[in-house]
Amino acid sequence: KNISSYAIDPFGQLTLISSFPISGSTGGDIDARLSPDGRSLFVLGGKSDVVSAFAVNGGTLSEYTSSPSALPAGEVAPSGIVVN
Repeated sequence: KNISSYAIDPFGQLTLISSFPISGSTGGDIDARLSPDGRSLFVLGGKSDVVSAFAVNGGTLSEYTSSPSALPAGEVAPSGIVVN
């Protein structure tokens, strides 16, 4: 129910920068996509049928005030997200 950001050093080692809770998530988040301009991150909640959206600033994330957004009711369960 959290999303974490990491730094990658020149040797490929990961260092945790921070971790953020995902609002409205009940777990089972199944996909995350960075926007082409690198300014937004979208996370698809598999069990909760929502899309959470974050502003990206370096290694820092802040959830948009409009997030999470519910997916349309009665649709087939989502299995991924595409951002363009």
